[in-house]
Amino acid sequence: MKTFDEQLEFYEGHWPAMRDAAESGGGQGVISFIGDFEDALERRILFAFARRGLLDNEWSGKSLDMMIEVADVGIAEALLQAAVAGAGEERNARLTSAHILGYNLAADLAGCWPGDETPRETRHFERGANAATNCLVWAEAKSAPDSVFSMDLWAKGIHELFLGRHDDAVRSFRAGVVAAGKAADAQGQGAEPGPDGSFGVNLARGFEGLALVAAADPDGPAVYREAIDAFTAQLEDDERKGDAQFGIDQLETTRVRLGLPGDE
Repeated sequence: MKTFDEQLEFYEGHWPAMRDAAESGGGQGVISFIGDFEDALERRILFAFARRGLLDNEWSGKSLDMMIEVADVGIAEALLQAAVAGAGEERNARLTSAHILGYNLAADLAGCWPGDETPRETRHFERGANAATNCLVWAEAKSAPDSVFSMDLWAKGIHELFLGRHDDAVRSFRAGVVAAGKAADAQGQGAEPGPDGSFGVNLARGFEGLALVAAADPDGPAVYREAIDAFTAQLEDDERKGDAQFGIDQLETTRVRLGLPGDE
């Protein structure tokens, strides 16, 4: 099972049994179900894809806390496999598994998603911030590219923002703009915020603006407007309008949920 499609097919074949385990035994039921697989790769695959069913599908007992419980064990499993692997490519691959689980957990716990009305409490944002911080450590350990650092910094910043740690959020998003710019430059994309900027650059810039607004920094509204204007201009580009609209929706959802003023 080397390809994504092969791994997805494996997970989908076992999702009904995983769902039954979740409904009858909660998080520990899912953990036990996955733990019964002797093959380490199969366990990694099931932990990696479990969030698809646990988060996106409808089933009895669905909760963010259960998703955290399962993800935490999946991360521990990947880190243990990384430690056993020693050094080299195998270790980095296992760290990548832990990183994917950690990043997905941080993203899923964030309160910025349009249309997602699932209640989130302080403990969810705290766990998300911790997951993002760990991801940055693992990214450093495996010399990840700038694109990965930009995503991790976004994940850290979004939880800091919802936790009211506004100055920390400003620093995270500002560093994210730099990392996203380096990643965009390496890919031949726009490295500066604006209509020609990449999605990652403009999104990080928009969230930097929101964090500045939350921190009562007078530059906040202009920084936020810069990102919104950039995405709005990209709506005229058929290839970019989907991402641009998603960027606007994510930023505006966050602004409204945090009760921050508009940019007028």
